[in-house]
Amino acid sequence: DAMKHKDLSITSKLLRWDSEGAMLSVSTPSASELSGGESSAENRYKKAGLALGHAYSVLKVVSFEDTVLLQIRNPWGNDVEWTGKWADSDGQWKKHPEVAKACQFNAEKDGTFWMEWSDVLKYFSSGGVCFTKKGWHDYRIKGHASDGTPNIAIEINVEQTVEAFVSVHQKDTKGQEAGTPDAEYASFMIGISRNEQGTQNLHMHATLDCEEPSPQPNFVTGRDLTMRYTFEPEYSPYVIIPRIYEKADKDFVVGLLTDVAVGSGIQISFVDLTPECPAYSNYLSFDLLDTVERREAQ
Repeated sequence: DAMKHKDLSITSKLLRWDSEGAMLSVSTPSASELSGGESSAENRYKKAGLALGHAYSVLKVVSFEDTVLLQIRNPWGNDVEWTGKWADSDGQWKKHPEVAKACQFNAEKDGTFWMEWSDVLKYFSSGGVCFTKKGWHDYRIKGHASDGTPNIAIEINVEQTVEAFVSVHQKDTKGQEAGTPDAEYASFMIGISRNEQGTQNLHMHATLDCEEPSPQPNFVTGRDLTMRYTFEPEYSPYVIIPRIYEKADKDFVVGLLTDVAVGSGIQISFVDLTPECPAYSNYLSFDLLDTVERREAQ
């Protein structure tokens, strides 16, 4: 039941993301990631019409009664396509003309095919979503952690409800010299505190799912870490607090993608939290006035 609930949660998100115009992708594992030997894995995927270690774009997500279908495209655009259930030549389309109509099904050897969600889970090992927000405003702020303490936090004041994506980014490890700070990804955290009766209380922290932040502090290892957040005027000021787990020197970038421009309902100031700030020791409350120096964003 737990797995079924999890699948329903994922497919409902896929349907919503598709309707919102997000860019979706799925990827097959490499042969070395599969059990049974590389030769066996290659034969299994070749028979299924899929390439190993390959990224595919998801063009559509359609739900019909209890069936969720993904229209998937091989970016190579050749005639190598999925051969299983709901493949172009599969009898399911004639058996269920109502599904064919809902999917606007058209059989062509163009590298585009349909797969049921249960088969996607069997053959693809990962996926991604890129949120496209036309007309939004993208801001990037360089930061540096010295001995594990970031040199920047960001104070946010809003005069209206503001929808935002808050993120932290590290340099790609590809091509980096071994033993240098950027050769491996550090474990980062993004916390957002808000004003509650004069005290800054840590409200949410980013997780692996950008749409499901957590009230509990947690570090995530990876190049990018993002959270979706809604800023409300009654809780201003907010503070975006990047943190690093290791006592290391590390460059990073904080990203802020908002539905309104800075100066038009949202104001940003840079603040320097002292190393003794309780937020750096997993305390969920701190006094902003006692722990920062402010610098207005230019």
